[in-house]
Amino acid sequence: MKRIIFLIMLGVIIVGLIVLGVYSMLSTEDKTPENQSTIIDTIEGFGYTLDDRDTKLMKDEFANLKRILTASEIDYDAYTLSLAKLFVIDFYTLNNKITKNDVGSLEYMDERIVDNFKLKAMNTIYRYLENNLDNKRTQELPEVRSILSADLEHITHKIEGENIEAIKVTIQWDYVKDLGFDNHAEIIFIRAGKKLVVVDFQGSLRT
Repeated sequence: MKRIIFLIMLGVIIVGLIVLGVYSMLSTEDKTPENQSTIIDTIEGFGYTLDDRDTKLMKDEFANLKRILTASEIDYDAYTLSLAKLFVIDFYTLNNKITKNDVGSLEYMDERIVDNFKLKAMNTIYRYLENNLDNKRTQELPEVRSILSADLEHITHKIEGENIEAIKVTIQWDYVKDLGFDNHAEIIFIRAGKKLVVVDFQGSLRT
């Protein structure tokens, strides 16, 4: 009798293991890896980050900005020009964005305008960006190839009725393939402590 019970229990265990193995195999086959980005570098004290999905152009300019900001004394003109380049590269390179909510360059912006800027981007430039969570998107999207020129000018800029010292950058760029997106803009920066933030952007969007 004990032998029969033992054999029944052994059979139940074996069947259970087989069922569990088949279920696990099917679950693995059905699950599509989700497309995600990973932060690979940061600039401490400024909140700037670099992702693994960023282009070589973005990575090179990020390294340049990091050198500027970790020097014994920050050159704010060089800082402004580098940040303007990063803004353009990140914002107008759409082929590495995952969804239309994945708007680039928000970390460079004044918090007072970031929500409005993101909403406008999602309703214009990012509007037709197809979801790429499954990493299977075939849509042709822009990628900034190079910055052609970037010139700065020290100005005053009115914010909430107050004139504030600012820096305006006039910048031009090109793409790996021209798909009809902007290729020039004006970006205005102000100081927020030791950090620069974008308070106005004039391309196809206006903050």
